[in-house]
Amino acid sequence: MDKSAMSQHTPQGYVPLGRACVCLDCEAVFLVGPTCPACASEHFVPLATWMASTLTPLDPRTVDLDTMLDYVSAYEAHQKRSDA
Repeated sequence: MDKSAMSQHTPQGYVPLGRACVCLDCEAVFLVGPTCPACASEHFVPLATWMASTLTPLDPRTVDLDTMLDYVSAYEAHQKRSDA
């Protein structure tokens, strides 16, 4: 990226992969929480489900928030071990 493009770029923040979810209703990407901040849907799944082949994928039709948070914690622990 050249300097002129960089100076025009406004940072929008970021979402760490281990805590990122995608809404199955509106396709928004957001930090894990009880509902999608864009549409208030409860139908979402962690992006790590599709990224981490060593973890068992979650079924978004049956997973509850506690299970999802446990999955996110397991993903983050896996990433720390991989980075070491």
